[in-house]
Amino acid sequence: MILANLFAMAWLAPTAHACVALVTTDGGAVATSDAQQVILETTSTGTAVEYANSYTGTADDFGWIIVVPAPFESMADGDLERFSRLTDRSQPRIEVMSYGSSGDDAGGCGCGGAAQSKSAAGAAPGAFGDSGLNDVSVVAEGFTGTYDYTVVESDDPDGLVTWLEANDWVLGANEAALTEYVNEGGFSFVLVELSTEAPLASGESGLLPPVRIESGSSELMFPARMARDAAPEFQSTRIFVLGDEKAELTGAWSSVTLDWIDAGGDDPDAAFEDALWEATGDSATYAQVFSGRTDDGWLTRFETRADRDVHTADVIVALSGGRSPSEVVVQSWSRSTAPVSGAYGAGLVVLLLPLLSFMRARRD
Repeated sequence: MILANLFAMAWLAPTAHACVALVTTDGGAVATSDAQQVILETTSTGTAVEYANSYTGTADDFGWIIVVPAPFESMADGDLERFSRLTDRSQPRIEVMSYGSSGDDAGGCGCGGAAQSKSAAGAAPGAFGDSGLNDVSVVAEGFTGTYDYTVVESDDPDGLVTWLEANDWVLGANEAALTEYVNEGGFSFVLVELSTEAPLASGESGLLPPVRIESGSSELMFPARMARDAAPEFQSTRIFVLGDEKAELTGAWSSVTLDWIDAGGDDPDAAFEDALWEATGDSATYAQVFSGRTDDGWLTRFETRADRDVHTADVIVALSGGRSPSEVVVQSWSRSTAPVSGAYGAGLVVLLLPLLSFMRARRD
């Protein structure tokens, strides 16, 4: 038996407010996100981050606020295929064990944040307010081919909020987290204007084309605080870290390594997802699910399903200096359709775990 390895677009559209704020101005329609994928990597001049987000809601025009360490260097369209490639390389393996159909029982074996956007009639690129107003500096503007963007910096929280509102950006619950970043200093705020061809129907999920932002900072950082006041209760986040060596989390967020999951006769997908919830659902924790060499560099993959209330600090990543490979193996038992000599089959089949849907509801 061979399980197909399908790249589910619903999975590639994780909805996460951890770095973004999605809110609209069109008559109360909303756009929210509770999961996302992130690529963090070092560059020759600093670091880069790439985001692939999905969203749900009935809004057809909204915005995206992304917090990055200063100084901002550039923004471009991201590469969706790259997310697919890294996912394929780091997926858990399934070991399918067969046992006879004689009725014998099988023995055990090892074990952000929502930010409101400009309205459709909002300012066009280059038409933002005076960069000297309210101590707000416009440090860059441009067009990626998909998105219009403006990058601002400020050391005055009230001034920044006033400036954003004057340019049709409404922060809502995200104002508190944004204020923290401004007070701490050292951050740039990338304002991305989004517009969909048609609003989603209720319950539908849409995919935002990925973006890539490069910074002159050497810090590999994921701004998790932007998820703290997000509408969805739980945030599903997948972080790929690329570098010359293995990555580890430092600071307030901890990590645990998943390496072996005994699914028994249960669905391997569900067993993996349940293991993630068990390891990360109630604390500021990521599960490390892969570490190994790829064509893009040494890859470390982290995942969480953390409650928004634990997003009180950002995720800081460091390259550890080691290159110890690891992966998740999910062992599943399947009854053979033909008689098998002895209690168990002699062989096992190594399969790639199909991609999971990030829209799966949490099990109580």
